[in-house]
Amino acid sequence: MSMFDEYDFEVEAINPSGIVSVSDGKVSATRKFAVRSENAEELGLRLLGKYFLNGVYEMPVLPAKYPSERFSLVAKSFDIEQLSACKFELPNDLVFITNLEDEGQLERYLTGENSTDSHAVVTVQYSEPDWDCDGVEGVEAETALSLEINPAYEMFTLPNRNLIWDIAVEGDREFKGDSYAYKIIPKSDVIVSWHNIPVSEMNIVLDGLKDYRGTVNDAAWGGLIFCMDEGGNIFEPETLMFIDAEEDRSKRTTGFRGPTWTMDTTTLKLHFKEKDIFEDGQHYGWNYLFLDNSANGNAVATLWNRVFKKNGNLETDLFEPRSFGNIFFW
Repeated sequence: MSMFDEYDFEVEAINPSGIVSVSDGKVSATRKFAVRSENAEELGLRLLGKYFLNGVYEMPVLPAKYPSERFSLVAKSFDIEQLSACKFELPNDLVFITNLEDEGQLERYLTGENSTDSHAVVTVQYSEPDWDCDGVEGVEAETALSLEINPAYEMFTLPNRNLIWDIAVEGDREFKGDSYAYKIIPKSDVIVSWHNIPVSEMNIVLDGLKDYRGTVNDAAWGGLIFCMDEGGNIFEPETLMFIDAEEDRSKRTTGFRGPTWTMDTTTLKLHFKEKDIFEDGQHYGWNYLFLDNSANGNAVATLWNRVFKKNGNLETDLFEPRSFGNIFFW
């Protein structure tokens, strides 16, 4: 049974329903549904991706999408309003009240205990999602991603003894001791927000991410954070390092819980650091450093060279290359 489309209770859209509003470039919409009063809360929770039925807790899912190909909206909130007065089946012996026991019985009927036709209106508000895309291959089901890239760079000082002028000055092309040259090394901050993570799974998610800290991508990667199932891997091998993850507490819900269960969700921000040196048609990443071997009289005095850590006869990479293919799973 689909959580959003196949209900085990009657749901009727109230027309006109699905009214769209656009303000300052932001889109929102409202839909209204008529349901029996006892099902109103469950309908609203389901549309928000929270499902709790008959004492059974279900893992939170992404909110319901607004049914339109023109707009990308999801359910964000709901209100419940009584639609019709209750209709009661009163027994004939309650026509005349003669004692307190009968008054108590009448009160039970008047408060709706024996209601046969009590309905409510559930008004659902839809707005733009916090994420860029969902359903991308390579990401945990019912979670979503958004991307932020902040440009940054390092001004790397090149050894001046390896530099020469194009035009000789007084017959000398060598750089003097007080002359400097720099190379810009791109080191952008790449922040991927991972949305709709169940709070109940946070310890598992964070524990898994710890193993990625300080590692670099072993192959070209990145298409999925640009909402692409295939291709789009703009980060060359070993040019992207995973730093760490932090919770965005402003996105955590805290009201969908009980004594032994929770349907609360949160957002994690995964911080990556890019280092991509492009020179002579090649990309050099975190495991490459500038080598000055001019002192050895080599014809090629300056180059980017791979660096290893040495422990006895064992040589290992400065930063461990690792597949990022499963980083958004737990």
